[in-house]
Amino acid sequence: MKISVIIPTLNGLKLLEKNLPSVIISLGDFDSEIIVVDNGSSDETSNFLKEKYPNIRLISLDKNYGFSIACNRGAEKANGNLLLFLNNDVKPEKDFLKPLISDLKDDIFSVSSLQIVPDKQGEHFEGASYGYYEFGIIRFKNMFSKLKEIKKTIEILYPAGGCFLTAKDKFVAIGGFSEIYSPFYWEDVDLGYRAWKRGWISLFEPKSVVCHNHESTAKKISVKYIKKISERNKFLFNWINLTNKQKLLFNLLSIPFRVTLQLFKGNYFSTLGFLMALSKFGQIITIRKENVKYQKMSDNDILERDWFKQDNIYEE
Repeated sequence: MKISVIIPTLNGLKLLEKNLPSVIISLGDFDSEIIVVDNGSSDETSNFLKEKYPNIRLISLDKNYGFSIACNRGAEKANGNLLLFLNNDVKPEKDFLKPLISDLKDDIFSVSSLQIVPDKQGEHFEGASYGYYEFGIIRFKNMFSKLKEIKKTIEILYPAGGCFLTAKDKFVAIGGFSEIYSPFYWEDVDLGYRAWKRGWISLFEPKSVVCHNHESTAKKISVKYIKKISERNKFLFNWINLTNKQKLLFNLLSIPFRVTLQLFKGNYFSTLGFLMALSKFGQIITIRKENVKYQKMSDNDILERDWFKQDNIYEE
């Protein structure tokens, strides 16, 4: 067993300086490698890694291709049979890896860590999510209020992009992160949903703990651009993944109402996102056809399950 840690970065020199020592300590005696995929940084990331961490494998891309493409390029070069995807703003606790490895068996696609996120109120928790269908859209919510109470490994909708472990053979078989979502947002939700469709489960492991400071590149990008891409990818995700005819039809028929409603609220990003998603119609059809070949579970199997009724998931 060998673990390949894949860290995408863009102008994240300070984050790597702060978090890499903890990553290295947490790997301990595991047979492992660290791969940093540099998305065309203009800071001194490359020189820093070559001088301070010559054993870290550096993949330098010529420009910023976004999260999914950077992760996929890292996975392609990985020598490990296990892949640990880690944001550059994540600081793992010393023993976070053992519980993840222990859980990754048989039909398990991914295992995500409990993410402690500092905020103005002190901290909140991320890493576990559930999915549901409402008003024509597949939606997801993080279990913020419940996370602190969870003491047992539970099933979740998708792997938390900040820190999760997966087997390379399954990641390759599913096609990795879908690059249609580049540069960011919804690619981890899509990955988990496609895995569920194949009968592969995503887990949340509360015994594996990391600190996620959310200091990544997205915070340095225009808020308007982020909203536009997020709306586009929401449309893409639903059009690509909804295979239940009734749910898909309702999604399509409700678009005029949803877009108009957002315009009345002064939000034009939904309209822009719709038009941007529509321009990728050909890619959407191609991806849908490929995904259906491997489908074992339906939308209803995934979206109508009660995520909160897993046996004894909460501390009494």
